[in-house]
Amino acid sequence: MVRFRRIGLAGLLLLAACGQGDPAAAPDESPALTNAQFIEVYTALREAAREAPDSLAFDSMRMEILDRYEVTERDLFEFAQTNGADIPAMAEIWDTIAGRLTIPDSLQEPD
Repeated sequence: MVRFRRIGLAGLLLLAACGQGDPAAAPDESPALTNAQFIEVYTALREAAREAPDSLAFDSMRMEILDRYEVTERDLFEFAQTNGADIPAMAEIWDTIAGRLTIPDSLQEPD
């Protein structure tokens, strides 16, 4: 799980770093996603990626999830870009996501 957390956190930080030269959102603009919404959507996407038999199935599942939550890929990217510099907050978000993801019985090592 630690490896999964590090990879995810590194990915989010990379996304955030890509837009460091962009102007920040105006103070009166509210973010497209709250932390809770990001966690819900990202958890659903990770579960779908794990369960999908192939990339075509995942693409379909991804679109269904984004539609269900009324979120765009751009919303997810902007969340990471806006919040990525706050390392402690992003680590907490990633810990929450990792805690919600369970390892299926078929992938668990026998005792």
